Amino acid sequence: MKNQENINKGNSTERNTILPEFLPEYSITKSQEAPFEAVWEELQGWMIVPRLGEKLTWGLYELPSRKRTEYTELAVTGRAEVHGIEGSRLLPHNMMLKIITAQAV
Repeated sequence: MKNQENINKGNSTERNTILPEFLPEYSITKSQEAPFEAVWEELQGWMIVPRLGEKLTWGLYELPSRKRTEYTELAVTGRAEVHGIEGSRLLPHNMMLKIITAQAV
């Protein structure tokens, strides 16, 4: 697939991403504003709206170092039909930057 070939160019250490290499410090504070209604259009577990042209990038960070260990680019590239059910064609590309292994203590 031509789209897949374009996304796969370069390995994970050569590719650029908009995500920071280290997770920035942040804090969560309770809002004094009233709750509001939200519309959830994203596919559960995928964090993307299945609408043609939608794209997103997300990453995972290791703690306590806060270093990015992988990131994923996801795009809706077209329409799809599976067993007569219409849907969207998603093209994910995952980049593992470091394999984390757990050691028994």
